[in-house]
Amino acid sequence: MRKLKMSGHSKRQLREVMRQSPDGRLVRRAQMLLWLTDGVSKAEVASRMQVSRQAVYELVWRFEQRHRLPVLERLKDEGGRGRPANLKNAVKDGLQITLATNPETYGYRTTCWTVPMMKTQLAAGLKEKVSVDTIRRALKDINYSYKRPRFVLSRQSPTWRQAKGGFAQA
Repeated sequence: MRKLKMSGHSKRQLREVMRQSPDGRLVRRAQMLLWLTDGVSKAEVASRMQVSRQAVYELVWRFEQRHRLPVLERLKDEGGRGRPANLKNAVKDGLQITLATNPETYGYRTTCWTVPMMKTQLAAGLKEKVSVDTIRRALKDINYSYKRPRFVLSRQSPTWRQAKGGFAQA
């Protein structure tokens, strides 16, 4: 296996990434590349970092393919991966509209929204199932704080007679 060749400037930048980067993935990648430039085999690097040999090969391939970019950019993940947040964005938009109106307008017999009521309303509007957790995350994302209403029957204080000027019962 051939040793990974890299300029002294790139090695210094990789060491800088290892010292200062708060992102653990970038630090691990920089460490793997430095080991490879020191002549450690790809199998040994994979063993040390507890990843597959294929992951090491892909890291080297990706690093070499991006040779025109700065070293830090060559280590980072490509953007646009993962599932798009279409439903979450739709829920956020729907929540802002729903929260601006009174629940009585939609036929509910209350004046304040609850998460299950919002779930029902949004599911009907979006024509898609929406979980309670998705709604709570979306509420947090739009910086909406809420407190769950407590339905408690009014209770008399045990000292209510004294408050009214009477005597306490024995």
